[in-house]
Amino acid sequence: MAENNDFTTPQEIYLRLAAVYKQKLTGFNDRDIIRWCAEVVTEFIRDPVRLYLYKGDPEKTDDLDKLDIIDLKTLLPINIHRLLDVFDEYYARIKYYKDGVYLHFDSDCTLTKCYINYYGIPCDPKTGYPYIRKGYEQACYNFCVMKMYEEDYANQKVSAEFYHNWESRFGVSLSAISSGFRDISRNDLEEINKIMCNMVVHPGWIPLYNLD
Repeated sequence: MAENNDFTTPQEIYLRLAAVYKQKLTGFNDRDIIRWCAEVVTEFIRDPVRLYLYKGDPEKTDDLDKLDIIDLKTLLPINIHRLLDVFDEYYARIKYYKDGVYLHFDSDCTLTKCYINYYGIPCDPKTGYPYIRKGYEQACYNFCVMKMYEEDYANQKVSAEFYHNWESRFGVSLSAISSGFRDISRNDLEEINKIMCNMVVHPGWIPLYNLD
């Protein structure tokens, strides 16, 4: 990954963990860290700022946008934040239901592939790995430690005090993110103000902000 002032990667979180938890990490791999970091961003922080709109395109010849349907289900991208549309190669919408990990299709579905439009966290175009916004590193680190010791806690191999201490650290790091302004530019503040102003009932003669 090239030097980026706005984002880092789960690999950087992995390296930080490996520097402290060498033996513990032998039971995990970088894909576990990627999944946990993505979970922090999409399930806990749920930050709509700087999400990327991914559009499925059946007309592309490389088929990179397609999702294969196997046994009436297809795996969702790891970086998905909000699913918008599911459609076939002719842009016709497809009936489905989502369980959080897979899209499931009706028993009469004969398709072997589908396409989706969705908002997702940005990804490294070379590796496909999700980016982690700078400022989120500590939350991701704390959550990964929690997940690494989750089974040990359930089996009483580590104390409740140890595990709850990391839960507390994770909560504190989330609070720090929600109150931080490091990544909020004046343009971002202006967009937030536009949204807030349009949530207020305006007298008829006062024009609303133009959100286009």
